[in-house]
Amino acid sequence: MRFAAALLALAAVAGAEPPRLVLTLAQAEAGALAASPALKAAGEEARAAGSRSWAAGAALLPRLSFEGAYRYQAEIPSIRLAPGAPPLQFGTHDGWSLGPQATWTAFDSFAGWEVWQAARAAARAKREALAGQRAALLLRTRSAYVGAHLGLEQTRLLGEALARAAGQAADIEVRFKTGAASRADALAARNEALSRAVLFRQARADLAGALRDLFALTGAGGGLDPALALGEGVRLPPDAAPPSLQVALDPVDAQLAALGTVAASPITGS
Repeated sequence: MRFAAALLALAAVAGAEPPRLVLTLAQAEAGALAASPALKAAGEEARAAGSRSWAAGAALLPRLSFEGAYRYQAEIPSIRLAPGAPPLQFGTHDGWSLGPQATWTAFDSFAGWEVWQAARAAARAKREALAGQRAALLLRTRSAYVGAHLGLEQTRLLGEALARAAGQAADIEVRFKTGAASRADALAARNEALSRAVLFRQARADLAGALRDLFALTGAGGGLDPALALGEGVRLPPDAAPPSLQVALDPVDAQLAALGTVAASPITGS
């Protein structure tokens, strides 16, 4: 009974569907923009440069301050105007002052103006650098997305070619055993199937590398193994390892439409 239960468990694991990942181009771009630490740092630098520009401009404006003071004097001089008259004090014990004060530098040889202009130029440079890093990140993400899609198509086509070559090799092997085909034909068919198998394995390795690059840029695929990933609906050839991950990307028409839309504004990527 225990052995039968173990066999059923193994069969269930073997027949389990691999994880499925659906990733659109828009999701990949949004994930890359959100996951890039370099882009976040550039954004913070641009905001800091903008704040420094405002601070430098504020130095050209009048400075308004509000001051208040209070003083208590214990001893106040006094005088008697006539003998026996009460003393007359020359002030009060409490003294205070309260009011605004404005100062403005009328002329400083344009030093403050030049500092403000330099800060504004630095802020513009940081904003342009941020836009450049954003555009470069989007370009890398789109290239990685297209590369992953190319890998999926290559594995699909090579898998179909390998399946046909393996079927032909098996058919020629049967014909060779019955004397309807020569040994040279059987060996040639077998070699063709082996060469297609090598190309298929190399395509799967290339696809795994392309998906890892895409995952590293976008932050997608957490906890997933792309080592033996395949696209959905791919016909597995005989003796091929089952997929570790099924990947679904945008179709080619949708990618071309999206890339055609952003071609007019490559900097912003909108």
